[in-house]
Amino acid sequence: IMLIEPYAEFDTVPDHEEAVYDGKCFTNAPGALKWSNPEPPPAIGADIVVTINSCGPATVTGYFTQGGFLGLLVELHNPPDWHVKQNKGSRRGHVFGAEFHLP
Repeated sequence: IMLIEPYAEFDTVPDHEEAVYDGKCFTNAPGALKWSNPEPPPAIGADIVVTINSCGPATVTGYFTQGGFLGLLVELHNPPDWHVKQNKGSRRGHVFGAEFHLP
């Protein structure tokens, strides 16, 4: 049985470590929260560019965890039409470390 950690949100960056993948599985310490970017998580208020699904520029508003990974809560500046429709007008998004870059 595989346990998936529940979703949680944070106002500060929780303890984490850079995700280490050996080609077959993640080799981080058991229970360690993984961050999938070589750079540290940006601070709340930082501007980023969300590359996944071409979501574009965004501002970091917080942090979340799910499935053992750390991610960013963001406010998309100009979300794609599909995002607006799917999220009932909300510009809020969830982004993991590998899914953005700094401008």
